[in-house]
Amino acid sequence: MKGPFVPPAVGRAGARCQDGGTGCFLPAPAPPWGSASPPAPAPFARPRVNDPPAGVAASPQQPPGRPCAVLVAAAGGPQHKWLGGAGSSLPCAPPLGPSAQIRAAAGSTGSGACGVAGSAGGTMARVNLLALTSWVGIARLCAVVLSCLTFSLVASTGSFGGPFGTWCMFTWCFCFIVTLLVLLLELLELYPMLPLSWDDFTSAFSMLAVLMVFTTSVVFPATFISSPCSSSKCARQAVATTTSFLCFLAYAVEVGLTRAKPGDISSFLSTVPGLLKVFEAYVSCLIFSLLDEYNKEPGLMWCVAVYSICFIFTLLIIIFTIGRCLAYIPCPLDKVLVGYSFLALLMYITATVLWPLYSFKGKGRPSDCGRGCPWDKHLGVTFLTIFNLIAYLVDLVYSSRMVFIRTPS
Repeated sequence: MKGPFVPPAVGRAGARCQDGGTGCFLPAPAPPWGSASPPAPAPFARPRVNDPPAGVAASPQQPPGRPCAVLVAAAGGPQHKWLGGAGSSLPCAPPLGPSAQIRAAAGSTGSGACGVAGSAGGTMARVNLLALTSWVGIARLCAVVLSCLTFSLVASTGSFGGPFGTWCMFTWCFCFIVTLLVLLLELLELYPMLPLSWDDFTSAFSMLAVLMVFTTSVVFPATFISSPCSSSKCARQAVATTTSFLCFLAYAVEVGLTRAKPGDISSFLSTVPGLLKVFEAYVSCLIFSLLDEYNKEPGLMWCVAVYSICFIFTLLIIIFTIGRCLAYIPCPLDKVLVGYSFLALLMYITATVLWPLYSFKGKGRPSDCGRGCPWDKHLGVTFLTIFNLIAYLVDLVYSSRMVFIRTPS
């Protein structure tokens, strides 16, 4: 959810404010008619420590263009957060061209300065009810309630042992805790103090929660619900499956509400290429969980190398984007990401051909192939490889459009 706009505080007349190196002053209030005018403050006078916070307006040298949100900053310096979409009020810098959208979304804010409401005492938390009453907040509240209800029902059955049951319980508890933490931080407006890109973090987590809860909603009933379902234990498991699926829908609604619209570069991970990065990393994790008996064939070892290399680079892109580190890379970042998507696509094309060729060449499905059968695992890796191949293809198309295709302004 986009950070709320904090109106500039009204400060002492003539107090100096710092705005990206530009000095600005609040006009002194007009004296009553007939009274003597107070002496004008000295230019560029530094405020005293005990002076109240100075109100800051946008610098007159700023050209109209991309809006920005104003956050409460500590005495250490102003903090800026680009929004780039509807809901902002202060103009900052002219809009970026398509070739710079990925870099701007990744955390490079350029040289434009924004107005900041500062306080010598640091950042003060205040309650923002929009975090709960907006559509995104309602979706998160539903996800919290449904995930809590799901793992409570499963815990009441006492039947969630084994690796699959542990994974399901971890998914529901993890999504519940993180979503509740996100709601509290946005309700109290404490997230600007975190050294990360909040929009990128929430977008990546909501997409990850969609994938994790969907997987759990399929794995749990397939593993623990047996037919016929007549006992009260089975009924609770069926209700837990239903609430888990509804929780998946709540996270999917959140992803749809926070996804960046065309022309919006508020955060890279909320764009289609950013969401696909999370999908690609998650599918790679699923592939790793199914890998079995690949040391005997060089073709299978190459496929595992492809999965590992692409996963590592994709995960680094996600982590560096959330940590606002991509802007420090001394190269055209947008073109580097397009080149990486192209190379990953080529590598996955080879894996899509080699994995089934070496896995099923002259091998039929064994008659005694039960749960955990290597043949079934190799089949699952084949389908997941195809899914990631499609994801990298769509990622390349959207990234190329953002960088090389200019849309009329």
